Amino acid sequence: MKNASKILSLICLSTSLASLAIADEATPTVSKSGAFVGVEAGYNMQFAQTATIDATTNQTTTTSKDTTFPFAAFGLKAGYGYFFNKYIGLRAYGSYHYGASTVIGTTIEPGSGGGGGSGGGANTTTETKSTTTNSLHQVAVNVEAVYDFVTLDNFSSGVYAGIGLGYGSYTNASTADNTTTSINMGSGFVLPVNVGLEFGFAKHHRASLNFRIPTIAAATKTNAGDMEYRSRQLIMTLGYAFVF
Repeated sequence: MKNASKILSLICLSTSLASLAIADEATPTVSKSGAFVGVEAGYNMQFAQTATIDATTNQTTTTSKDTTFPFAAFGLKAGYGYFFNKYIGLRAYGSYHYGASTVIGTTIEPGSGGGGGSGGGANTTTETKSTTTNSLHQVAVNVEAVYDFVTLDNFSSGVYAGIGLGYGSYTNASTADNTTTSINMGSGFVLPVNVGLEFGFAKHHRASLNFRIPTIAAATKTNAGDMEYRSRQLIMTLGYAFVF
């Protein structure tokens, strides 16, 4: 009878220890899952292409390409992440990115002198100041897989990869002599590939190095159909997210 009691006590003790071990193992998984909000800041590289189209044949006659860097880039995101275990997770979120680049220039045109006589007249010059602002907007829904290859009590590091689907636009606005001319340099659906590195701190904080790589170009034709603009946006940012 005493042996049976000892065996029963050992079984109960083993079960309790196993339960504690399982609970301890599950704790990081639970704490890393949840809703999150985040911000990003960095740079954007813009790849633009302008094509001239023959109105009669509807064929492209000339094509010019331009790369602009850097744009200042800012982003917001909010969503939910779920970790299946302490290493592997999946998340879905919405994001908004804005980028801008401004160039200020001055054009000086010499003028002819006025008056007659041997002394002539004083020369006059015309000075024109201009401002060119490039701006981009991108809104997307994203799905990403996360793999934390280092998991400690208060620190984790890993990588992520995923894809986004949304809408992007790129606008060029030039102002001179109080007159502003705005051109849509490409707008439409975008399909970025998202990759990056992540670091977790104190269970609720995650920092990241993010790359949004363009796959398709947002394209726009003029109303006359004689010009087509295409743009791709490579967005590189540092980010912070708080996990609730």
